[in-house]
Parts: sequence; structure tokens; C-alpha cells
Amino acid sequence: MADWNAFLWICVGVIVGVVLPVLKGFVKGAFPATKSEMIVPAWVKKYGALLLFGGVTALLVLAGAKAQNPTLQLQWYTALLLGFSSEAFLEKLVQNP
Repeated sequence: MADWNAFLWICVGVIVGVVLPVLKGFVKGAFPATKSEMIVPAWVKKYGALLLFGGVTALLVLAGAKAQNPTLQLQWYTALLLGFSSEAFLEKLVQNP
């Protein structure tokens, strides 16, 4: 798999890690509409920033994997799991205990 393709699959893994909590929030009604919402709701800004952070994380994960093994040929499922697990790890780092 080409590096850019592995990068995209790592991004998909990060996106899955970001989207799952959002979907859970919709199901539980965690994001009720309020009067103070502007054009862009606060949860879109929050998860948009997390998604941008995840893209940078995907680039770092790919760089780390390639630094350890420059001839590494990632399969799509390995890249997906790399992205998903790294996003979950980073989310644990930034959460308050």
C-alpha cells in the first residue's frame, strides 16, 4: 500500500474514533438544541478541532511506523487499527481524570 493510501486509512481510523462518540451522543440525546447556538453549533467546532488534531495524529503515526520500518507495506485494516487505537490513546491523555 502506498504511503498516501496508508495515511488515508489511518485518517479513517481516527475519524471512526471521533464519529462513534458523536453518534452515541445523538442516540442518547447528548446534544439538545439550545437558543444560544449560532450558525455553527458548539459540538461541530469541538469535534472539528478534534478531527483536525486527528489528522495531525495520523501523519505522526504514519511517520512513526515508517521510521521504525521504512519498507513497511501497511494493509488497509492495519492502518485503520493504527488510527483508531492512536486516537483512543490520545483522547485518554487529554481527558480529565
